[in-house]
Amino acid sequence: MDGKINALASSVYYTLSYKIGYSEEKLRNIVAHFKENYRKRKIIDKKGKERVIFSPSKDLKKLQRTILACISKKTSLPETFHGYKKKRSNLTNARCHLNKRIITKLDIKDFFPSVHFKKVLSLFMNSGFNKQESKILSRLTTTCYCLPHGFSTSPMLAALMLRNLDRRLKTLFTKEKLDYTYTFLSDDITISGDKNIKALKRLIGKIFRQEGFAINKDKIEEQPYWKKQEVTGITVNKKLNVPYSYRHNLRAIINNCISSGPRSQIARFNLEFVTNKKGDASLAKFRERLFGKIGYVRSINRKLYNQLLAEFKRIDWYSSNPVLAAK
Repeated sequence: MDGKINALASSVYYTLSYKIGYSEEKLRNIVAHFKENYRKRKIIDKKGKERVIFSPSKDLKKLQRTILACISKKTSLPETFHGYKKKRSNLTNARCHLNKRIITKLDIKDFFPSVHFKKVLSLFMNSGFNKQESKILSRLTTTCYCLPHGFSTSPMLAALMLRNLDRRLKTLFTKEKLDYTYTFLSDDITISGDKNIKALKRLIGKIFRQEGFAINKDKIEEQPYWKKQEVTGITVNKKLNVPYSYRHNLRAIINNCISSGPRSQIARFNLEFVTNKKGDASLAKFRERLFGKIGYVRSINRKLYNQLLAEFKRIDWYSSNPVLAAK
């Protein structure tokens, strides 16, 4: 009997390694020592919530990327999804809600932990893997029986779990003859149109619960056209633009760099733009990050980008830093 079980296990690993294009020996080794191939650490996320991050080893990370590439070929996300798709981003997501009368923003509570091992197993089985293969893949992409923060596979797998939710929202709005636009960007859902969704909130909440998710009631936000409307970090009232606070802080930091020297602004920059991350105090890193923040503006507001870039070039980075001067 043991011989048959071992033969079956050997066959499963052989076929699975062939299907995903990965070494059978390495696959066996990682599965056998899975818990040794990641470490846990706690962080405070940008929303101020403590979160456990699972950091995979180099070998597990490579294997998970292989699994991700494989599942991406076998599945697809609806047009309403703007995350984890080529040529899609927070910018394309925001553009869908440009110049709308009322925008409603919803947030899924505990998104990754809401996706149980059984759901992941079903996803792999529906993607062409048999039950034994799917169990191995599910084990390699979950911890504590759910999707963890930190694994490269978690965002895509979680997004794929929302496909039926997308279909049900489309059916609801079509049935009610409501001209709503809705989009997904990870756990952020945005709905916009000429009317608010007040009459449908309870029904929408029920649909979410039936699909295994819960709306974070504390984060439901309605934005009428006469107030600031912001979608995934971009203002969308009449035209796409960078939020005022972003523009104001960036301009102030650049101007202060010019007048008082760049070193004087490192702490402020880390406070404003490197939230909940360990701020690097080096001038070289500050310069790189500041330039990156200016670059982000380019795709949203080209005129503002040109202005900020011109001011950035006026900063004297070299007199106070021999390393940069040597470059």
